[in-house]
Order: sequence, then C-alpha cells, then structure tokens
Amino acid sequence: MRYVPICDGLLVDTGGPVSPTCAGTWLLNIDASGIPGAFDISTLDPIACLSAFSSGFVIVGSVLLVGLAVAMVLDAIRGDRRD
Repeated sequence: MRYVPICDGLLVDTGGPVSPTCAGTWLLNIDASGIPGAFDISTLDPIACLSAFSSGFVIVGSVLLVGLAVAMVLDAIRGDRRD
C-alpha cells in the first residue's frame, strides 16, 4: 500500500530550492494505491504509437488534399489561369 503525504494547513513556499513547509501537520493516512506511478516510456506499445502517429499524418494529408481540390475547382469556375 502506498501513502501520499498531505498538509492539513497551508503550504508555505520558502522561495529557495527546499521543499515547501507545512503550516499545519503532515498526514500520511491517505491510501494512494490508485495513483499511477511515474511515466515510463518503455511501457508504451510501439505498434499503437506508430498507428497513432501515422493516423495523424493521414488526417492532415486528407484535409490538405481536399483543400487543394476545392482550390482547383474554384480556379476552374473563375477561369483563372496560372501560366
């Protein structure tokens, strides 16, 4: 079981590299077993990361292609020629 220290009063910042001090008392009776641990990049699935990364490119690319197609249609309607 893990515990998280909490302050029952105000946290006073000392302004230096030291941790803040508690104006009240520190309590350690809070169960923190549901709080996840520190982030570790080795826990990421490479296939899921690659699929999320590539789907972002597909979304951006499809919007870009639609925009270019609309611009070409509007140019054809207006009769603009870019020679």
